Amino acid sequence: MKPMHIYDELFRMNFYISYGVPAADLQKAVKTYIGKEWEADIKINEQGKCMFFDLNKTKGAEVIWLWTKDRKPWILCHEIIHACFYCFGENRVKLDNNSQELYAYYAEMLMRKILKERR
Repeated sequence: MKPMHIYDELFRMNFYISYGVPAADLQKAVKTYIGKEWEADIKINEQGKCMFFDLNKTKGAEVIWLWTKDRKPWILCHEIIHACFYCFGENRVKLDNNSQELYAYYAEMLMRKILKERR
């Protein structure tokens, strides 16, 4: 199954989203779209994962891959929060009372784009 792709200009980040996809299909998709083998360390009870790929091995990930086994929006939201922590953390924006709205709006933006694309 072809993953959804979103490019975020703010952080210059490529997001791939595999929403409601079996783990075996996720491994095939990562190999096809990222161009390298990725051994999934997915536990039997794991419902989702947020993965980071540094393709050029330069200064952190250029690709964030969000995966959920089932089409449950609360699991997708959980994985989006991991992505937010990565993106803001890489840019030295710590989560605190002054930055919490940035995190919340970014998570909302990602969720809106994903939900809009999947229609």
